[in-house]
Amino acid sequence: MILSLRDVPLRSEEEVGSKAWNLAKVLSEGLKVPETFLIPSTEVSKILMEGLRHEIFELSRSLISEDWNYLLEMERELKSSLSSVQIPEELIEELMRAIDGRIRDLAIIRPSPFSQGISEGDLKGRMQVWYFKPERKEILRAIQKVLSESFNLRTLARIYDLGSYPEDLSLALMIQEAIVPRSSGVAVCCPARRNEIVIRSTWGSFDERPSDRFRVGIDLREIIESEINEKKTKLLPTDKGLKEFDLETDLWLMPSISKEEVLRIANISLDLSPIFGTPNVMEWIIQEGTNEIFIIQAYRESEKPKIKSLEKKVIDMIQSRAVEVVTEKRKQKIPQVIREMEFPPIGSRVYLFGPSAIFGVDGFVLTQEHVTSGEVDCSNIILLIDESEELRGEVLERCGVQSIILRPSNISSAIEVAKRMIKFNPGIKLILYLKDPGTIFLPGISEVFSGAVVPIDIIDKISGKFLRILKDSFGSIMIDLGESLPSVDLLSSLIKLGADFILGESEAQHQARLIWRAEARVFLEYARENPQKN
Repeated sequence: MILSLRDVPLRSEEEVGSKAWNLAKVLSEGLKVPETFLIPSTEVSKILMEGLRHEIFELSRSLISEDWNYLLEMERELKSSLSSVQIPEELIEELMRAIDGRIRDLAIIRPSPFSQGISEGDLKGRMQVWYFKPERKEILRAIQKVLSESFNLRTLARIYDLGSYPEDLSLALMIQEAIVPRSSGVAVCCPARRNEIVIRSTWGSFDERPSDRFRVGIDLREIIESEINEKKTKLLPTDKGLKEFDLETDLWLMPSISKEEVLRIANISLDLSPIFGTPNVMEWIIQEGTNEIFIIQAYRESEKPKIKSLEKKVIDMIQSRAVEVVTEKRKQKIPQVIREMEFPPIGSRVYLFGPSAIFGVDGFVLTQEHVTSGEVDCSNIILLIDESEELRGEVLERCGVQSIILRPSNISSAIEVAKRMIKFNPGIKLILYLKDPGTIFLPGISEVFSGAVVPIDIIDKISGKFLRILKDSFGSIMIDLGESLPSVDLLSSLIKLGADFILGESEAQHQARLIWRAEARVFLEYARENPQKN
């Protein structure tokens, strides 16, 4: 039984899933959404039947085990079973009739899960989508592929972390027309209860790409801040997935949406606030050729921690396994180089601002609110506080904080605040957030602070010689990248200096990739200058 999006309000959220449930609300407001059809969870349950349900149950219950080899093998077996699961012929026939003439060139299939007490945003990013041509053979493969990727270890761990059982998850499948984007992005209405809408946009599909950022004030409906970043490539959907294409050079530094489009998107986001509440998240696409705005997803932003304990264990396990595999391959491939070439130590450490998790970071920079508002990983954090804040003892005790970044409003008073902190918390390492480079010449400042954080936006204003003086004065420096995407050349020079880095929340993965590229460049330069000895 195939449903259209207009049928969804007549069904239960459990039957259609939270994603379809929310998108039907958007459609009811007269907004444009892609042509959408739905395989309800009742039909998906029939496909899974008892045998596969039992495998999902076994895998989820085994998550408490520390035998990661066993867990990975179970996950592989489950994926293999789901990849070849039998899909009823009559279901494919009905789906083909439904999409005939409505979805022509390219389709996308999305999971639409539901579990009591879990909102749509809570599972975001854990389940994959799949692009395909709207043909019989491709539809069958797409359903099998999405099912095989929906019950992975990370998804199951996340469901447990949120207080539900994976086997109770209802899963519907949405088949949508894939809109070819001229531009796309995300709008968040009233983030952190602020009276504004934040819009991020890029050319093509919005998927961890360099993006533009706009802040729109709700009261006057005006753009109060614009940030345009360099965008050299774009992603476009194909039947092989998202593919990267070069952008015309004259578009690299052009805004990916016009001022009028910014305000139109902001108004739509605001119109959805009575439905979803605030803060709400809206994913949108401006269609290539028509400039029409389509809403892809909309939901209330989850207030639950993005990563909790069990899921973090799974992420760490997957990451460590990946490192082991890469290391082993390197040993097998270039043993002579590893034995005889001595590479320079790369001293740079990478920290992530906020409690989210990405692979490969050395620690986290957190505010006191981060620590007290949810479950965070306390294994290696640096606390960031403003001069006017009172340092809370419970935060220090909970996470055993050893390092604090102090962001001053007035450098003289900040020094006094720092001295009091050291007096009452012996052994604490204090790091100065350096808004004005000239402050390093104040007498005694390096005796109070043992490190400095330099925002990336003032790097252009200071010389390399000054940075070396800064490093010599404080012993260590960190570069706060904010949401910028600096050049690999600049990052390479900072790595050679021995700087550490703080990644921003929204651009963290892209920033991390740039740093890794810069590190690779430093290694290559060293290898060229110090050829292997026979």
